Amino acid sequence: MERPDERASFRHPDLKQWARGNRAALAHSALTLIQNWIALGQPPAPGKPLASFEGWWRVIGGILAAAGSEGFLANTERFRERADPDAKNWRRFIGEWAKQHGESPVTVSDLMAIAQGLIPESLGSGTERSQHTRLGRALTKREGQIFAGWRIEGAECRDADGRARNGFRLARATC
Repeated sequence: MERPDERASFRHPDLKQWARGNRAALAHSALTLIQNWIALGQPPAPGKPLASFEGWWRVIGGILAAAGSEGFLANTERFRERADPDAKNWRRFIGEWAKQHGESPVTVSDLMAIAQGLIPESLGSGTERSQHTRLGRALTKREGQIFAGWRIEGAECRDADGRARNGFRLARATC
C-alpha cells in the first residue's frame, strides 16, 4: 500500500508480543531452514554478492535459496535509484564534466552550461546568480561522492582575472 505506516489491520496487531509468545516455533523454523542449507552443502546465494556484505549474502542468501525462495536482493538497483533519483543525471553530468575539463580545477561558472543541460533540477528556476549558488551548494553537498568513476572534490582555482576562487575538481576514484 502507498503508506504502510498508516495500515491498521494486521494479522498480529502486537507483533513483538506475538513473536515472544511463539519464540520456540519461530526458532525451530529458522533452525530447520539453516539445517536444510547445511545438509545441501551450504551453497552460496545465486547472483552477485553485495559488496562489503559477502559473508552475510552467502549465508542468508544461501539459506533462502536452499529453501526455494527466489529473488534475494533482486531489487537492489531499483532501491538505489529510488534512494537517489538524481544519481543517473549526476553520472551523466560528471561524465561530461570529465570529458570537458578532466581533473583540472573549475569554478561553478565553468560548469553552468553542462549543468543546465543535464541537472537543471539542481539549479532551480531563479536568477542566474541564484542558479550559480544552488549549483555550488549541490556540488558541495556531493563532495566525496563517486559518479561514473570520478570523485567530486573541493579545490581552489583561478577565475579569468586570476583571482582565487572556491571551485571543484574531479579525481579518479580508486579502490
